[in-house]
Amino acid sequence: MNYKYNAARCAQCFLLLLLSYSLPAPSHPFFLPQQLPRFHAGGRPPHKHLHSFPTPQITSPPHPSPSGLILVDSFSPYHGHYLSSAALEKYNATIINVYSPYVQSILMSQPNLTDDEISKIEAHGIPTGPSLTDWSTKCGVEITSIICESDSGLRATELLASSLNLSPERSNDVGEWRRDKALMYDYLQGTVKMPKTRLCRNEEEAVSFAVQLGVDEFGGGKSVVVKPKRGVASGDVYKCSTTAKIIESVSRIIGSSKFGEEGAVVEDVLVQEFVEGAEFAVDAVSRSGEVKICAVWRYTKREVPGGDFVYCKTELVGECFSDPEDDKLCPAVDDVDGVIVFETLCDFVEETLHNAGVEWGMSHTEIMVNLPTGRATRKADVELTLIEINCRQHNTDFAPVTEACVGYNKLDVCLEAYLGDCAEDGNGGVHRQYDDTDMTWDMVPRRPRLFARGAIVHLQCNVEGVVKKVDLGCIPDLDSVVKVEVYNDFKKGCYVTRTKTMAEDAGWIHLVADDQVKMEKDYEKIMEQMDNIWEIEEGENIDDLFVV
Repeated sequence: MNYKYNAARCAQCFLLLLLSYSLPAPSHPFFLPQQLPRFHAGGRPPHKHLHSFPTPQITSPPHPSPSGLILVDSFSPYHGHYLSSAALEKYNATIINVYSPYVQSILMSQPNLTDDEISKIEAHGIPTGPSLTDWSTKCGVEITSIICESDSGLRATELLASSLNLSPERSNDVGEWRRDKALMYDYLQGTVKMPKTRLCRNEEEAVSFAVQLGVDEFGGGKSVVVKPKRGVASGDVYKCSTTAKIIESVSRIIGSSKFGEEGAVVEDVLVQEFVEGAEFAVDAVSRSGEVKICAVWRYTKREVPGGDFVYCKTELVGECFSDPEDDKLCPAVDDVDGVIVFETLCDFVEETLHNAGVEWGMSHTEIMVNLPTGRATRKADVELTLIEINCRQHNTDFAPVTEACVGYNKLDVCLEAYLGDCAEDGNGGVHRQYDDTDMTWDMVPRRPRLFARGAIVHLQCNVEGVVKKVDLGCIPDLDSVVKVEVYNDFKKGCYVTRTKTMAEDAGWIHLVADDQVKMEKDYEKIMEQMDNIWEIEEGENIDDLFVV
């Protein structure tokens, strides 16, 4: 592991981080596909299709390599667009953009589309059957890789990879258990510790199972989590301590729109024991079964009216390069040895990904950590419970923070996994354009080490109404703050509601510091200021805002 190399990379990235924050602000990461369905929830009829055949939507570099990369549902400036730009610039790869059927149907349902817009949306579709051969031929390159940005497009991505004979050598095979939480728990049963879970078809079944887990009528017993078996960003996820709230939660979920399937409704819910402990997320990239852990994060959440799991802070943790004994940098879970927890987490995720058949691409795995003895002097002292595996990127603008604190980011590692071994053309020509700070796959460390502390603070809107003023107060001037982003939907003149899920975040703040104590103090000041950021117009009638 080349620590001197990584230290130089981190120093350079920290400077680039400060410079890059003068760029235009990106849009909300959940705009597509997670938020766009809100705009057609009223049931507008879809436009009549023109039945245009999908045609490759290609972006080629000046001197393309023989490699083609398909990007599915590429919308976010700091996810899909980042991947596209980096693949073009570093690997000279040809980019083919497509929309998954779910996203395509959502785009087609928007009002006032012209025939030309409809034709373009259809052209981005994924070909099937006999048209696939003609489509792939028109791409003009050998398609070697496929990456999906959206959670809702993962199934379509796996099916396309299989049709193009990319799996299992260059892609995961088709596995419904990687998206359906109920199937995942069944598939991994007996391999890792997971919460006690049952799929319930109605309120009676949900209450019956919850009572078995210790929930009572008055809230004096245990708690359970009620959630859909398919979803993202804590949407429709409820912590229930009484049978009444279980009934209320189940009634909200069953019959609601089903995530990832246009026109479908939810027919059942997952009821799961609530696991106490510290919650972590591990970002990894796999290449032919070899796993590189790129970042380990610890979540801080809180309950608010209407929201049981509202994100406050997502903080990088890990073994530190400068001095593992330095309390300023060394991560901790309460007062225990965080390095042991970190190593145990990484081992757990590697094994779990193998058991789940995740052989290629990005993953984002969430785990609860407990220390039954109160100490972690060895790995056996750490009790881990798998919450879920997501075969996609971490849905936030994480790359600048990990670049500054670790020296690289998951998106670049993912491209190296897919395109790094396609860089030579067989005639001695090398198509990738590495600079002195880039890493080949073999140079990427198996586990990350921290050179600085970093965190993403989730901006929470705690008011409802039309925004009169946005006042960040002292937040931009805090030592650890390197970037503040308020989403466009939460700026002056917008009607805002209270944040109840991660998809309803009002923005984010990036913190980077060489001192854990300093960063924590800045975080506390931000949380104190949070309630005062948005000033709402007085006397606004909500009904007047939606007059057609």
